[in-house]
Amino acid sequence: MFKALTGVRGAAAVLVMLYHYLVFQHLDDGRFSPFGPGYLAVDLFFILSGFLMAMNYRDSLDFNLIENAFAKLKALRRKAAERTKDALWAAIGRLVDQITPAECADMFAAADYDAT
Repeated sequence: MFKALTGVRGAAAVLVMLYHYLVFQHLDDGRFSPFGPGYLAVDLFFILSGFLMAMNYRDSLDFNLIENAFAKLKALRRKAAERTKDALWAAIGRLVDQITPAECADMFAAADYDAT
């Protein structure tokens, strides 16, 4: 999906390595430096890396399945109307058992998961 950005990220990593090579070999005296603002390549690399990781993570999740399960549990919890922490945890334990295997199968089917 973001293959072009991955290429730009790779180019930024190469620029950072080249900048550090020139600096550590004392070939870059600061007067003429095609890689002078090396920190910009670092910033670009990390910004693109963060963006690509966030997009890949977002695309790997299926919120519909999670949202459906929690919506069902939340509706059951409200009906139980427990007010103390211990009673609430006990109620959640009982309420999870009220979600039937058929309802779970429907939630998976709604999220386009294969039944096998």
